[in-house]
Amino acid sequence: TPLIFISTPTFFTGASSAYVDLQAAAYVFLAFYSWENGCKRNQSSWFLLMTLFAGAAVATKLTTVIILPLAFLGLALHGRTHKNEKQTAQQCLMLVLGSLIILSPWLARNYFFTGNPVAPFFMSFFGGDAGMNWDATRSQMQFQYYSSFGMGHGILDFLSLPINLTFFSELHSLKFDGKIGIFYLLLLPALFSLQRKSLPVVIVFAVLLIFWFMQTQYIRLLAPAFAFLSILLVSGLKQTFQKTGIGKKEKIFLTFILALGILFNTSIITKEWFRINPLSYLINKENREQFLTRQIKAYPSYVDANNMLGEEDKVMLVYMRNLGYLMDRPFISDTFFEAHTLTEMIDKGVYAADIANRLKTRGITHIMFDFNFVFGKDSALTMGERAVLKNFLNLHGKQLSAKNGFLLYRFVLDSKSGKQTLSIPFNH
Repeated sequence: TPLIFISTPTFFTGASSAYVDLQAAAYVFLAFYSWENGCKRNQSSWFLLMTLFAGAAVATKLTTVIILPLAFLGLALHGRTHKNEKQTAQQCLMLVLGSLIILSPWLARNYFFTGNPVAPFFMSFFGGDAGMNWDATRSQMQFQYYSSFGMGHGILDFLSLPINLTFFSELHSLKFDGKIGIFYLLLLPALFSLQRKSLPVVIVFAVLLIFWFMQTQYIRLLAPAFAFLSILLVSGLKQTFQKTGIGKKEKIFLTFILALGILFNTSIITKEWFRINPLSYLINKENREQFLTRQIKAYPSYVDANNMLGEEDKVMLVYMRNLGYLMDRPFISDTFFEAHTLTEMIDKGVYAADIANRLKTRGITHIMFDFNFVFGKDSALTMGERAVLKNFLNLHGKQLSAKNGFLLYRFVLDSKSGKQTLSIPFNH
């Protein structure tokens, strides 16, 4: 089971990243495991563990909140079987209180900084605009953006998931943004051999999959559902061979299927490994600067900004890939819709003096941006906004650095004339 799960290319890659999807999946699985043991052994301590793991899952990633209704359903089914309503009510209360206790540090932190305990969600209800660089409008835009992932939200699209996820998913694309490999599709027929005792796992998997399908079709967010799918596939194989027996031909066929799945998935993982090529860094053939320069196109610009800016300066990052952790100087950036702050400043008043005053108010002294997404063919700005920004940089900007398509400018806000030439071409 672990082999099937961890050989999923997106999950394998995510294991070494800052994403917490695999940790959340582990907590969801452990919550179910605790519930299952509690039902089998009829020991309340297992249900306490279920509460802890369910709360930890939601605290790790809010998108796993679906685990709480599932936990209540599990407690209700257990109570109905043992006909102990009082104990069931106590366990449900324990689940609510326990989850809130585990969640409370994060809820309190959000409330302290933003006034919204579940920020950045439900901004229209709880507010929080003043405490963070976010608002209800962008929250709605973000939801619409996430909903655009996948290959449709209809019934036929749901039934086509095995094919679409296996053959049509793509990295860094709206088509699920990831790869699952071929293992799951090859072993899918094993599900037809599942027995009634696998029904709880089937229900949890189905609910998690449907919830994922209706919300955000990112492959990495499939980790909780696919943890249970891996269990079901192995259980199905086991029950198939228990029913029919396993001879020499069956062993050869199973070995072939497993080898094919592992080789195919490994080839995808290896391709990404060779792209990153971390070995040179690990064996000290290149230093940190060289490795990051090779991996991140914007890294040389970040180095320039750190070297050229003073401690009193503040740079606005526009489409700089959310790599603010590379900055050693104060900065302002938008996590999503990365030109939002810039366009907001422009749209409030297009005159150079007005824009200069807004920059001064925020203490912004520099701007660093990706030319392609500001002035190039993939620009997120309107033609009018590009013209205003170009004129402003012409009057009040001094180019400090230009590397790999990323530009760093210093604003000359106290100069009445500024420089009259601009390095950005007018025929963009």
